[in-house]
Amino acid sequence: MMNRRIRRLGFAFGGLLLATIVWVRLFPTAPEPQPTHPTQAANPTAAAGTPGDATSPLRPSPDVGSPSSAGAGFEESGGEGTNDPNIRTYAVSTFDLQGLPPDATGGTLLEVWVAWEPPIVDSPRYQKLLPEVRLEKVVPGLTPDAPATALLQVKVKELADLLYADRWGQLSVAALP
Repeated sequence: MMNRRIRRLGFAFGGLLLATIVWVRLFPTAPEPQPTHPTQAANPTAAAGTPGDATSPLRPSPDVGSPSSAGAGFEESGGEGTNDPNIRTYAVSTFDLQGLPPDATGGTLLEVWVAWEPPIVDSPRYQKLLPEVRLEKVVPGLTPDAPATALLQVKVKELADLLYADRWGQLSVAALP
């Protein structure tokens, strides 16, 4: 006769195995996405194109430097709704973003500062975090009492610094002339 403890462990393992099998049967993995364009379905090698081609599903990495994108800044970006792969939109509540002018409109250039406090630093200090970001637009709050949200266009290489500062510091902005 089997020990009672071993029998319980066997039933528990069997129940877990049964639950796993039922889960896999009820919720299968998503199928691979199929191409919707008829020429892509007929000839997948021709449809792949070259990386960076407009019809190609493969996009070049934004980290790969090219002569045309090496100095890409906000002056070359198309302003609101830009498709520049080196720019990301970051949303910050205007309640948390000190110094934003009340009449700021889309396209305003801003300088981002951060105030660090202990325990991040030994004593409180201010630091210029980003020399230039572009205000995409200010989205009003959902209710009259809710603060608005500022959408900032930030360069990809500066995004990590902004994320860290937003989490651990107090952000402020100053409008550039």
